[in-house]
Amino acid sequence: MGSTAVDGIWAKDIADVMVELSSQSDLDKAAETLERSGFTMMSDEGERVSLFKTAHSGTNVVM
Repeated sequence: MGSTAVDGIWAKDIADVMVELSSQSDLDKAAETLERSGFTMMSDEGERVSLFKTAHSGTNVVM
């Protein structure tokens, strides 16, 4: 549950998005596509990567 779901609680203007890819998908290619779209790689744990877009966009993506 995020803070935006509770009345009266201050919420950050950031949307976290989790994307699940099929086992046949190319995770590196998907991450590279997001990087070309302005996202920055935060971490690469082999089977999981985290990216973010500049703070003013308010978007985090985990795949």
